[in-house]
Amino acid sequence: MPDWASALMPTSASLGPLLVDAIPALDDGAPPPSLLASVAQTIAGFCNERAVDDSEGWSVRMPLRPDLLEDTTLELAISSYWLQLRFLTADARSRRLISQHQDALRCLLMGLLKRQREISIAID
Repeated sequence: MPDWASALMPTSASLGPLLVDAIPALDDGAPPPSLLASVAQTIAGFCNERAVDDSEGWSVRMPLRPDLLEDTTLELAISSYWLQLRFLTADARSRRLISQHQDALRCLLMGLLKRQREISIAID
């Protein structure tokens, strides 16, 4: 990869908390503020990186840790004007948790993003 291209790439640490043991698992019966905050901070950290924020757009697809959201993949697409999060899951618990807390996640992201964007969250 040319040097100019690698300079545009966000660091692996940007998305690390979604993939490593940095976020506590979510209990069905408990409110999810710490999990939501961690997920929102991780997504916003990626989106706020200069290379991502200044670019025409990015698209990232990653499987999430099974202890966070079982059998779930996150597709993230971002442009100067919008942020799209698409959670792909066949797991009923994961689907329910995302559905119940998507408005809270959206609000957290709106407060954390450097640039205001339209935020959409889908569950498939």
